[in-house]
Amino acid sequence: MYGRLEACVKMAVIAKLREYHSLSEAAVGDVEDLIRSVVKVERGAEILGAAHEPDPVRALLEGWACRYVILPNGDRQIIGMMTAGDFSDTRAIRLAVRNFGIMAMTDATIAVISPVQFKSVLDQHRDVVLAVAKAQLADESIMQMWIANMARKSARQRMAHLLCEMVSRVSRSNASLRLVIKLPFVQTDLADVLGMSPVHVNRILQSLRTDGLIHFRSKWLEVSDYAGLAAVAEFDPSYLYYGQSADGAKAAARQKAPSGKTPAPPRPPEAG
Repeated sequence: MYGRLEACVKMAVIAKLREYHSLSEAAVGDVEDLIRSVVKVERGAEILGAAHEPDPVRALLEGWACRYVILPNGDRQIIGMMTAGDFSDTRAIRLAVRNFGIMAMTDATIAVISPVQFKSVLDQHRDVVLAVAKAQLADESIMQMWIANMARKSARQRMAHLLCEMVSRVSRSNASLRLVIKLPFVQTDLADVLGMSPVHVNRILQSLRTDGLIHFRSKWLEVSDYAGLAAVAEFDPSYLYYGQSADGAKAAARQKAPSGKTPAPPRPPEAG
């Protein structure tokens, strides 16, 4: 169990932090020591309730989750996506406030971290502070892009942009996954992200598939024409802030295909 846990930590939390700032070996060891309490949750489980009181920090080790708010009329609006390596909300350590909930969008593995211990690591390691701060800036940059897209782009562009973002986020450390992702959302989830009805979501997805930009295999989304999808979305991944550290820049460079070539997507596994 420890070996598997250690692997999850290095592939998720440490890898994510190193995207934004290089970490010393001492910092890596102390961050790993934070990950002691690990919990598996099922799709749809509430990881954090939509309350204002501070809670222990959660780190997502495997799976997908979303940040959400419940509107006065009871509707849900998804305000952010979490991928492996993301923290729930490290600002709550210092601000003692949180105004959103977090829900698992797939079966997921999370680590529950003491805010006191997390703050102690931040107090001891400036490199961890910088990595966490840059990760927070990236989250804010993503939210700003979502707001701009909601305000100024068509429904088709918004969907294409979200799909390009999802591919970029899950493939940042593995170029072989660049064009194929496991789509963890039902159409109501996509509707709650994009501010559309499920019927409209279905219509847009079908139009992108008809145009040969995407297609589905079970719960896998395969991008048939990434350049075409990115053109529809007017997608520029620079707002994701990947490659901010020397380690991250090397990982980003490994993702790039040779000029004029697009890496062939792997074949998704057959549905079992």
